Amino acid sequence: MYTLNISGHQVTVPSEIKALIKESMIKLSRYNDKITSINVTFNLIKQETDKVQAEATIRTPGKEFFATSEADNSMGVTSDSLVQKLEKQLRRHKNKMNSKSSERFSEDTSFEDMKQDEFNALADRGITDLQPASSAA
Repeated sequence: MYTLNISGHQVTVPSEIKALIKESMIKLSRYNDKITSINVTFNLIKQETDKVQAEATIRTPGKEFFATSEADNSMGVTSDSLVQKLEKQLRRHKNKMNSKSSERFSEDTSFEDMKQDEFNALADRGITDLQPASSAA
């Protein structure tokens, strides 16, 4: 389980927006179940009085994800955009980790296949006093 911190800087965050963010962050946990903390901060942009900016940081062991989003005077639109950006980052990271593990598995099996082929070639030449690589361990 993770800790979720939703705060506002120079702006108050309504309970409806907090509930929306909590619900959205629960959906993000399907991409990474090792999330330790999530911090979401809403800011009012001073130069443009009608703009609201949202920043979020998701921490996992060994990795930190950060996203920012802004919209015209709508925390709902800002938070939706923010969640989409975080979802994209988490999805990319998950796919990257899955592809690395499958590459590692295919490298191991190709090494075993190579050793087995080498053993079979020696056996075909009549050298039979060797043990196969898989049963030598």
